[in-house]
Amino acid sequence: MLHTDEETTFFFSSEDGAQWDSIPLVGLPAEFMDDAILTRANFHASNNKVFVTGNVPCYVTSDLETWQEMKFRSGESACGNNVAWGESGYRMSGDRGVIMYSDDGTTWDSTSTSGTLNGYQIAFGNGVYVRGTYSGRDALQWSRDGLEWNPTRLENGNASSIFYEGVIFDGGIFLAYGGGMMAGSTSYLLVSENGQDWVQQDKVAYRDILRVVYGNGQYVASIYGENYYAVFQKEP
Repeated sequence: MLHTDEETTFFFSSEDGAQWDSIPLVGLPAEFMDDAILTRANFHASNNKVFVTGNVPCYVTSDLETWQEMKFRSGESACGNNVAWGESGYRMSGDRGVIMYSDDGTTWDSTSTSGTLNGYQIAFGNGVYVRGTYSGRDALQWSRDGLEWNPTRLENGNASSIFYEGVIFDGGIFLAYGGGMMAGSTSYLLVSENGQDWVQQDKVAYRDILRVVYGNGQYVASIYGENYYAVFQKEP
């Protein structure tokens, strides 16, 4: 969690959600600290590193003090939507079907995947990577190595003309959320244990889910433009 006052930007960190410690955000270039850039930045942790993606350039740190720009071996900036760590290393999804991969989270290579438009979030759990894309019926995909991707199976519902902006793995399951390709479309919420077989939840009439987080056995979704949260209880 981030907070910015007139002089300093802080991380807030908590182990139990009740007691919080503030950590000044230091070490990033001054131009990165612009409010407009910070608003678009996606700070997230993966394998004991903190990544900031969503803007070019992207950065990574192991200590919240020294940040390194993420680059391809050619020296060009490597940046995507979010980073997930799994058994095959770090993976990051980008535009036009590009998947970026790295062993250390700093130096990256890339490969293209056919038949896929823009990639959104990527997650790892139970031995597989899952990514959400903007590809209609095959918008939700899974992979053993994060490089070769396969379409998922939906046991109920209709996944055509859907894009999945968010994918997380927490509480022992995957959860994906997204909506139709038209603005204002209803958001859909899907769950899976293995990342391959998915079930659409009964309650799908949540418009514009922004983000889903997990804690204490519950998944909490923030709703765009609304002053409430949708809470989903983890099934036993």
